[in-house]
Amino acid sequence: MAASVLSAVVELGCARRLRLTPQELAKIEAKGGGVDDLRVHVRRATILRYDEEAAKESFEVNREVTERQLRKPKVIPIGRGTRGKIIGLGEANGMPILWVSFDLRMCDQIACALGFVQTEDERYKLAVVPERAGYKAPKVFRRREKRRLRMSLGKVEALAEANDVYLTRPKRRKVKKRRIKTIDLDFKKNQRIRERRDVDRPEGVD
Repeated sequence: MAASVLSAVVELGCARRLRLTPQELAKIEAKGGGVDDLRVHVRRATILRYDEEAAKESFEVNREVTERQLRKPKVIPIGRGTRGKIIGLGEANGMPILWVSFDLRMCDQIACALGFVQTEDERYKLAVVPERAGYKAPKVFRRREKRRLRMSLGKVEALAEANDVYLTRPKRRKVKKRRIKTIDLDFKKNQRIRERRDVDRPEGVD
């Protein structure tokens, strides 16, 4: 008796979160017709804090001196799941920079967007945070708004790097345990493989 022959179509797929690289970006631009439909994410949650230039103060003397200050900082948390759109491409000291908005209602121009510059390890790292009128220079925090997680501009590997990026440096006594942390751009890639299988199923031998 002949073995039964079946034809089956199987679709295999998985969604992965990957760091955005120049190679992936070039592929998207070439095959996808541009980056307009691409959505990007920060690798780690990021918090932007803007303190007012002049906080409201009150001063009272009644046997004791009482000084009050009312602060109203503007805080912008960007979660790992928050989708961002690349609204502009440019250069910073000869290196490509991506201008990203995470809310088009708040920002749809490069002047207010976050800048992620390409670094020597072929990743895009946070390098530019816009200033706001009436506020002091922005403070950038990685994951949580804590002093030890506050980021500053600096070089990741060598002083010869073209641009500074936001980073947290390990304390000297813990250099071996911790490494420099940055804010990289991610994107989600959904790979689907469609197979058409010819299945020859043996029916056994009498």
